[in-house]
Amino acid sequence: MTTPTLFVPTSASKLAILGDVHIGIHDDAALRLLVEVFEREGCDFVVANGDIHDCAAVSRHSSKAALARLESGQLAEEIQGGRWFVDWLRTRPCIYGVGNHEDWINDLALNTGTVGTLTVARALGLPETEGIFTIAPHGYQVRAGSLVIEHGDCIFPRSGGGPSNLAGRILQLFPGQTTLVGHFHRQHAAWATHLDSAGVPRSHAAFSVGHVSRVDAHAEYAGRAPNWQQGAAIVDLWQDAGKTRYSVHLIEVHRTRYGRPILEHNGRVYR
Repeated sequence: MTTPTLFVPTSASKLAILGDVHIGIHDDAALRLLVEVFEREGCDFVVANGDIHDCAAVSRHSSKAALARLESGQLAEEIQGGRWFVDWLRTRPCIYGVGNHEDWINDLALNTGTVGTLTVARALGLPETEGIFTIAPHGYQVRAGSLVIEHGDCIFPRSGGGPSNLAGRILQLFPGQTTLVGHFHRQHAAWATHLDSAGVPRSHAAFSVGHVSRVDAHAEYAGRAPNWQQGAAIVDLWQDAGKTRYSVHLIEVHRTRYGRPILEHNGRVYR
């Protein structure tokens, strides 16, 4: 199977990267803080990196789907609370990546013989023909130079990546690129440097970016206190002799003593 590959245009200078919002069980307060950061920092391109919608009502897991229909109704009802965020995504060039949760819609289409009629865009109310909004199919990779952004479920399809050193394992698999993923709901980073044929040091890295959902809503399978972190990332893109280079900045959402989200980026505190 060919990997669907999309490229960030060279005109983009600051990417907002976030995924695993799980609209329907999203953390609205944390999500609004992150959008405030992206606005203040002048992000001119967004990669919505998979599992933006939870899609629990069409889950391939029958027990999850049944519970979701009881708690939040059908898909249209589930997504309504996050409509403002989808509207924000449409305010600038955006790649919306189909994660494993959105891919349940494709499973449903296969199982019901409605392929071509039932699509991710139509089911979630996403624009299908809007020039600045692109939907990347499941299994996608977004590239900017040697930076590769993907959801992450295709890297370890039957595993959570292990209890530790997640980024290190990804870096071992893809040593010649810098990889940025979501999916695992964890903030992780690892770097490696080697000398090229001319003896010049070359560094690559792997980053795992956290989620923006409510942890309690995952308790049935993740437990009461999973080793997860909320977060997102900003990637600065710059050019050097015609080569795209980048700087990755992870943003972690913390909690106040009252449990409210708070974060810091670039010297400013958001609360």
